[in-house]
Amino acid sequence: MMLGRQWREVPGASARERLVLHYLAGKIDVDIYFPLEVLPEGEKLGQFHSALRQAVEALPEFGRVEVYYG
Repeated sequence: MMLGRQWREVPGASARERLVLHYLAGKIDVDIYFPLEVLPEGEKLGQFHSALRQAVEALPEFGRVEVYYG
C-alpha cells in the first residue's frame, strides 16, 4: 500500500488499526486510527502527527491527514 510505504520510517505508524480514505475536491483525505495504548505524550504527540502528515505531503494525490485515538 502506498501509504504504508510512506509511513514505514515513522515510528509507531505500524500500530494503526484503521484507515479511512475520503475522495474530496480531487484529493484523497486520510483518517488514521490508533489504539489509545500507543497515544504519545506531550510534545511527542505533535511530532508523531507531523511525521505522519509530512510523509503524505510527498504524494500529490493526497490532501489532509487526521489522526484519531480510541
